[in-house]
Amino acid sequence: MNNKKYNIKFLLLLALFVIFQNCQSQSKENPKYLGSKEGSIDLDKVTFKESIDTLFSKVPHVELDRTNEKSKAWLYRNKIEDKNAKVSMVNLMEFSNNRVDVIADKDKKIQAFTSFIETNKDPVNLINDLDKKYGKYRVKLKPNKRLEFSNSKLYQWNFPDKIYAITITKLKEKEYTVNIAVVKSNIDKNIMSIDLSPICLEKDCKEN
Repeated sequence: MNNKKYNIKFLLLLALFVIFQNCQSQSKENPKYLGSKEGSIDLDKVTFKESIDTLFSKVPHVELDRTNEKSKAWLYRNKIEDKNAKVSMVNLMEFSNNRVDVIADKDKKIQAFTSFIETNKDPVNLINDLDKKYGKYRVKLKPNKRLEFSNSKLYQWNFPDKIYAITITKLKEKEYTVNIAVVKSNIDKNIMSIDLSPICLEKDCKEN
């Protein structure tokens, strides 16, 4: 009898430990910089309060100063040709990439993260995962805003404080490109113009 009680107690404690570990992993904060041993930057957890200089402090990168142009923005990009570049610098759900662009305003306050991925994985899983988690924020774009041409399509989720814009292009069987943009909801269109990521920022994007 005592052994049975001990076994039940052990199983209960083990179950609680697993639940605790899962909660810990889900709430884990992003690393402070790209290329960290702690893992990649989860674009689903970015706050836009990160320091752009700290983010790129450990990786070779380029800084494009466009503050005197229309965009009045900075664009930071890690150098993927570097032999030490990690396979995963950023991720969104199950999709990861070794390249990320970060857009900041003239004061170097982060406004957007973008990443262009070439993959043989069907990106429909990414759309399904986002819908499962954030379905109520999915935007039903007007037909002329969906970029439905050349086997491409734009998907968008508008949150109160940010926007996710995912553009999927099917090149051929099992070959896709996925462009991910995670953007502050109040971003200035001129600032976003420094990047070619498709996104609908106009108020008339939604179907009635």
